[in-house]
Amino acid sequence: MGYNLELRTTKVGGELNIFDSGQVRWITGGVTIDHTTVTANEEGKKILPAGTIIGRITEGKKFGPWDAEAVDGREVPLYMLAEELDVTIGDKVVTAFDHARVIVERLPYAEIPVEVVEALRDIIFVKDGVPFAGDVVTEG
Repeated sequence: MGYNLELRTTKVGGELNIFDSGQVRWITGGVTIDHTTVTANEEGKKILPAGTIIGRITEGKKFGPWDAEAVDGREVPLYMLAEELDVTIGDKVVTAFDHARVIVERLPYAEIPVEVVEALRDIIFVKDGVPFAGDVVTEG
């Protein structure tokens, strides 16, 4: 009997499942995403996919997508989003986590720098079924 162990894209409740394990530590009360920090796509929508890395904006209690070039606090990766979020019409509260095993191939990044992996030390990045701990994580 043969087994097919290839990676499949799985959606749960219409959302892409980025988790490699059921053990996740959620941020109580969620986090508020500042819509002004999100870039609109070609259709004019401001959408953050599940797996987006976020940082806390120094002024206030809101968050925005991680940006290594930012100077407002978002340059420090803190959490990841557990679900897709549309902030086109304004700020929204979303589910985030700081402890889990996530599948790299399902994240919205072509690569994840080592500094980010190290900063998110309670999130284990799994690539090709193996936990990642060393170089730049790249897709494929």
